Amino acid sequence: MATGRCLCGAVRYEVRGPLRDVLICHCPPFGVNDDPDDPAHVGFVALREWVLEHRPRLLMHGHTHPNPATLTDRLGDTRVVYVNGARVVDLPSTRPRIAAM
Repeated sequence: MATGRCLCGAVRYEVRGPLRDVLICHCPPFGVNDDPDDPAHVGFVALREWVLEHRPRLLMHGHTHPNPATLTDRLGDTRVVYVNGARVVDLPSTRPRIAAM
């Protein structure tokens, strides 16, 4: 289980239970569309670790205000979508298989 909270205090989270295909978070994982120079807009380390371990197909987040030219769109195998307002997101019907080496 992973737990954490926004430094701004707006959201606390606890991740437990089975893997889901879509993860919707208020804040981003650490290093993904966050702002390391603004303590209230730094992503969560524990969320980053959870995403890299459990590999949901899609993570959607808001809270930060990243430069559109520098948006991160992947974290490991997970597609990342920054949402400000509303977004329509298409998902493939199946998760692509990665061959073991």
